[in-house]
Amino acid sequence: MGMFDSLIVSCPDCDGHIEFQSKSGECILRNYTQDNLPTEVAIGMNGDIESCGKCGKSLKLDCLISPYARIVLNDASLGDSA
Repeated sequence: MGMFDSLIVSCPDCDGHIEFQSKSGECILRNYTQDNLPTEVAIGMNGDIESCGKCGKSLKLDCLISPYARIVLNDASLGDSA
């Protein structure tokens, strides 16, 4: 089993959580939030789509860098909206 780091976000439709995983960065099984996600970890998740285990809501993570990484979570069922 490989090592990775995770971004945990709240589902916008229920009280569940959505986890995005990255093989970029330290990969020491660290969990991040949108507020403390390192740039190199965010880049490894760019374009990923994950679903809420509770309600099934899918989100796409888009990483915007200028000059710092900023992520945007979009409803994956709507296609590219960023």
